[in-house]
Amino acid sequence: MTQEIEVKYRVLDEDALLAALRVRGVVLSAPVIQDDQAFAPVGWRYGMSKRGVPFGRLRTQEGRHLFTVKRPVSNELVCVEHETVVADREQMHGALLVMGCAPTVRIVKSRRVGSWGDATVCVDVVDGLG
Repeated sequence: MTQEIEVKYRVLDEDALLAALRVRGVVLSAPVIQDDQAFAPVGWRYGMSKRGVPFGRLRTQEGRHLFTVKRPVSNELVCVEHETVVADREQMHGALLVMGCAPTVRIVKSRRVGSWGDATVCVDVVDGLG
């Protein structure tokens, strides 16, 4: 079990961000495409609290499928997280439906990753959002 603390920013000037990261010694990976399908318990709706509610995600990246469960602790960006590789995305999708989860949002993005001290830095370009 790990705990993840996310901080997200919308970036209006990607070139300025990349230059600032370079100055701080952050070297980003080559971009990879991530195809994420999020799941929530049946009955949960946007606008309801996420605190203490388990949310699932199926991610495909470079032909590999990952299943992740995140449960927000103090707010939606501080989560207890469990993650594992799954062999068959469609079978896992079906299992989540049987367990009472409903698909919510699907996000496809290009991600580059680097390190800054103990932190992981991700620069994402999200389809339809930038």
